[in-house]
Amino acid sequence: MYIDAHIHYFDSPGFIDNLLREMDRCEIEKSVMLPTLGDSSWEYVGLTFKEVDNKAMYQAIKPYPDRFIGAVRVVPNAPDAVDELRRYADTGMFRLAKLSPPEGFTMDDPRCYPFYEECAKLGYPVLIHMGQTSGQFIGEKKARHYQLNSSLGRPLSLDVVAKAFPELTFIIAHNGYPYMVEAWAVAANNPNIYLDISGSGPWVDSTPMVHSALGGDAFIPIDLD
Repeated sequence: MYIDAHIHYFDSPGFIDNLLREMDRCEIEKSVMLPTLGDSSWEYVGLTFKEVDNKAMYQAIKPYPDRFIGAVRVVPNAPDAVDELRRYADTGMFRLAKLSPPEGFTMDDPRCYPFYEECAKLGYPVLIHMGQTSGQFIGEKKARHYQLNSSLGRPLSLDVVAKAFPELTFIIAHNGYPYMVEAWAVAANNPNIYLDISGSGPWVDSTPMVHSALGGDAFIPIDLD
């Protein structure tokens, strides 16, 4: 069975139908679907995306329980974080949590610990967008949204959390780009941390280093004489 472990849902016409066709073409049986951060833009491809919250994504994937696995997007130090997680866990369509520290928190914030405890009870892995984020806030909502701060996504902030919750699986998305060395270090030191090497745009810049770290022949010898 092939599972695509990192797909963002975009609220655009025909998105689900097009994705299902692409999954069939590539012989992918299931995809893990993630909500999309709102009011963000990827200027290098000229795209701007609307907010997709857990409710909107749930409505989109609900008719296809055999093809999609939902990830609950939560700010884990928010007062309603545990309630939000339980709400969507009860639907049966969600199987993991998705966090994005650049939204305004760090993984080692003690206020996040009750959320991690609930994930452990549910057996939910935690997928984390660590490192750089390519989106930026635009438009009228800029003032009331978190400022995206890539420095909050340093993988080292996960080290103490992984040790505090050894029963919980953590996945560092995009290999923690550009903090790849930090990501590799904490993963090597904590057997419950895994690396997700998905990516597009700036994240693929780390592909040669990732390939080398996985044992591939990514480095080309250079004669300096």
